[in-house]
Amino acid sequence: MKLTLTTPDVKLFDNKEIDGVWVQTDAGPISILNHHATMVTSAQFGEMRIMAGTHTDTYTIRNAVIQMDNATNSLDIMALSVDETKELTTLNLQTYLEYLEKELSSKSFDPESLQYKFLKNEKIAVEKKVNQ
Repeated sequence: MKLTLTTPDVKLFDNKEIDGVWVQTDAGPISILNHHATMVTSAQFGEMRIMAGTHTDTYTIRNAVIQMDNATNSLDIMALSVDETKELTTLNLQTYLEYLEKELSSKSFDPESLQYKFLKNEKIAVEKKVNQ
């Protein structure tokens, strides 16, 4: 299948030939392989593995929309951020959770701002992942 992976800053992959993707979505983990049924899902915060041949790359994605088109056998992932990771561990999740808590408790944040609401939702998603 062909993978296109974009963030607001960069197009990481443009029609890259892959064998499949495993991703932690808001509804739970899913594997998307060649000619998967057409679907759209989202991922607030989670791990994503891209498989091509015998090689697998692991990423942490934030605020992603994932769209598979069966007719074209193409997968489009649009995410706020995509960071390559070796593995998503409880330790690095805890570190990120501490960062979120610090930012949210900052006096400079307006609780009505979009950024505050975004970080608050992300904190909830990370807490869920830590507790799994």
